Amino acid sequence: METLLLHKQEPIPSLRRVYTDMPYELDDIYKRMVAKLPNDRFATMSVLVRAIERSGLTVLVADSSLAVRVHIRNTLMNLDFTKVLDFSDGTKALHALTTQSFDLIVTGLNLSGVGGQELTEHLRQTPKFADTPVPLITTEAAQVRLQALRRVGALAIIDKSFRADEVRAVHGPLFPTA
Repeated sequence: METLLLHKQEPIPSLRRVYTDMPYELDDIYKRMVAKLPNDRFATMSVLVRAIERSGLTVLVADSSLAVRVHIRNTLMNLDFTKVLDFSDGTKALHALTTQSFDLIVTGLNLSGVGGQELTEHLRQTPKFADTPVPLITTEAAQVRLQALRRVGALAIIDKSFRADEVRAVHGPLFPTA
């Protein structure tokens, strides 16, 4: 009876208590696998496999708006990306690029310090990131400006009021499910 009450009332224990070197992402996947509410668990085995495969992918998000960064983070987490680092400042994002590798970089256009266009240009000129997908999130509507952004290497240009299915359409071909 005590075990049943613990299961009902206590949070799911972390595997990292026993296996301290376990990556946080795998511990999060485990917690989602054994979640108390069925809707909090993985819907299918293929979704679980995709989460495990993507648990090693790291995403950098750079945008001046906290609301946009949170929206992007939540959308990516719903697409099973588990390592998302976000920055409000282009200079700080650029510094993170010198110290880490990223599998996907999502940037806004208007960042303090280094703007989104300059950040994208820098990525395309850096061999380590030359092939890294870089979708740009913006409210820019002028076609001349958008074409210039595509020329510097933006993979896709997505309006800031994006829906999850728009992001899935861009990222799906890049990170296919098994």
